[in-house]
Amino acid sequence: MEVANGQIRQLRGSRRTLTFQNVSATDIENFMRERNFTSYDVDSILQNWDNNKPVALQSLNNRLRRIEYEDAWSKYIEANDYFFFNQIYMSDDVERIAYEIKNDLHDLWLNYDLDIGVAIPLEENQRLIQKIDLNRQQLKSIMREELYSR
Repeated sequence: MEVANGQIRQLRGSRRTLTFQNVSATDIENFMRERNFTSYDVDSILQNWDNNKPVALQSLNNRLRRIEYEDAWSKYIEANDYFFFNQIYMSDDVERIAYEIKNDLHDLWLNYDLDIGVAIPLEENQRLIQKIDLNRQQLKSIMREELYSR
């Protein structure tokens, strides 16, 4: 769940990205193929690379952003699967808090998703983040207590 939390939280806030200003069409094609862009996206971006670089860069950055969201979703799915596969080994308290964290991470990812198109108030996301952080601390405390009391 920690990895999913990190991936989802990285979707917002300050970030560093490559500018791609000094790369050739061949370089950018290799870059896109390494990241499993669809042939359609590769062709579309390359068509504009030499003649209309601002449009190509915007398309490239939009696609990279979408990949970040999908990567975060993939980490959430892994955390979700891990939770359900290991639920039988969890105490009731650990299960309850982990379930809350998992659900709140899901809601936060949905709130951050660019394709949803619904404006979520900043306060709602801040509330979710605070709740997730509080539950993470609580979960760690309970797990430590359970481990040390054995």
